[in-house]
Amino acid sequence: METNSKIVLAGVTALSCAFGALAEVPVVTSCSMSQAFNRIVTVKYAFADSSVPAVVTFDVKTNITGSVTANESDWVSVGGEKVCNASGAVWRRVTAADRGANGLYTIKWDPTLTLKNAEGEGFVIDAARAEVTAWPLDNTPDYMVVDLREGAVANSQYYYPAADFVPGGVTNRVYKTETLLMRKVMAKGVPWTMGSLSSEIGRNPQGVANEDAHLVTLTNNYYIGVYEFTQAQWQRVATNSVALSRFAGELKPQDCVSPNELRRTHDTTNKTRPTASGAYLDFTGPFYAHPAPDSLIGLLRLKTGLDFELPSEAQWEFAARAGHGNGMWGDGSSVVGAATDSNLDRLGWYGRGQNGETLDVGSFKPNSWGLYDMHGNVEEICLDWYEENIATATDTAGALYAGRVNIDPSDPSRCLSGQVQPQTRIVTRSGDFLNPASWCRSAARVSLPMRRKSCQVGFRVVCPAGLR
Repeated sequence: METNSKIVLAGVTALSCAFGALAEVPVVTSCSMSQAFNRIVTVKYAFADSSVPAVVTFDVKTNITGSVTANESDWVSVGGEKVCNASGAVWRRVTAADRGANGLYTIKWDPTLTLKNAEGEGFVIDAARAEVTAWPLDNTPDYMVVDLREGAVANSQYYYPAADFVPGGVTNRVYKTETLLMRKVMAKGVPWTMGSLSSEIGRNPQGVANEDAHLVTLTNNYYIGVYEFTQAQWQRVATNSVALSRFAGELKPQDCVSPNELRRTHDTTNKTRPTASGAYLDFTGPFYAHPAPDSLIGLLRLKTGLDFELPSEAQWEFAARAGHGNGMWGDGSSVVGAATDSNLDRLGWYGRGQNGETLDVGSFKPNSWGLYDMHGNVEEICLDWYEENIATATDTAGALYAGRVNIDPSDPSRCLSGQVQPQTRIVTRSGDFLNPASWCRSAARVSLPMRRKSCQVGFRVVCPAGLR
C-alpha cells in the first residue's frame, strides 16, 4: 500500500445537471482528468456555450468492481469530504472570464490531504472518473457558504451539493463565526398545511396566538440559515452597532436585539436613516418596504451582495416542519407533551425558566433538513406583522393570506387586511429556553413589540435561492 493517495485514472465522464424547466442550462461538453507525479489531480472541462454562466460542483467516483464498467450503479462517490478541498473553477459561479488560454476551465485537487484510509494512509484507486456538474443560476446547489470576514468580497459565496461536501463538515465552528452556512429549501409549488389541528398536544398555550390549520403553497425556493445568527456573526456585520447580549458567547445566538434594529423600516416615527456613505434616504412610499442600509439586514446585503431578509412566517414554519405534518417535531417524531417533551429533548433547549440561559447554536440534533435550533433556544423574529388568526385573515381584496408576508406592499405600516398596527407588533417563532415545550412547536406563534429587546429573542436569515 502506498503512503500517498494516488488515483490511477481509468475512465472519465462529464455530467451536466438540469432540474425541470428552468433558466438556460449550461452543458458540460468535455472533461479530462490527469494526475501529476506530486499526486495533484487536474480536471479540465468545457461548456457548450461559455456565455452561459453556471455554478459548478465536482466529484470523483470509483468503480466497486475495480475496473471500468458501463454499469452506472458500479460507480460510487469517494465522498464529498474527500474532494471538498478542490479549487479553481469549482464550488462557485463560473463565467467565461474563468477560462484559460486554451478555452478550458481548470479544477485542482490534492487527494493526499483527504483521501486516506482509517490508518491515515493513502491508497490506489484502480478505476476513477471525474464528474463536473453545472447548475443553472436559478437552481443553485443545496448548501451555500457566505463569507463575513473583513475584506470579504460581495458575491463570493461558495456552493456545495450536499452536507458531506461542505469543507470541515456543517458543524465546523467557522460556519457559526466567520461565515454564514445556508441550506436550500425546495418550497416552490409544494402544498402543505400551515398551523395546527385542534387535537395537537399543547396547542394554543397561554401567550401563544391562534394557529388554525390552513393550506399554503409558497411561490419560491429559498436559502435559510442552518443556525441562528450568532454573536460572532453579528460583530462581523453590524459594525455600527453596540448591541449587547444578556448571555455573552461567540457561539450563542445574538439576543437582546429588537425587530426594529434588524430592519428599521417598520419604524413609522423616523423614516429617515443614514446610508453606509453617510448620505440620507427618505423611507417613504414603496421603498419604505426595504431594509434601511444601516440596519443589520441592510449591512448584510451590502457586505455580501445577496438579498438577505428575515424569514416570513410561512418560510420559517415550512423549514421548521422539514416535510413533517401536524403533531410532529422537525425530525418526524411526535409531539408528546405540553410542558416537557422527551422527543423535543433531542432537538432543542427549552423550559429552563427565569434562571435559564441560551446555549451555543447547534448544541442539539438538527431537524430532517439539517437545520439546528428550529425548536427552542431563542424565539426567532419573522418579517410579518402580527395578526391574531392568519388562517382566516383576508387582504383588502378579500383573498386569504395563504402564506403571503403580512405586510401591505402599498403601505408597509399596515397588514394585508388594511389593519393599522398601532402597537407595531411582529411575529416570533420557535419558542425559547425559558418557556415550555408547547411554545416550541412548528405552528406556535408569538407577538413581539418592534422596539422590544429580550434575552429570549434572536433570529436567523433567509435569501432567495438562485443568483441574479
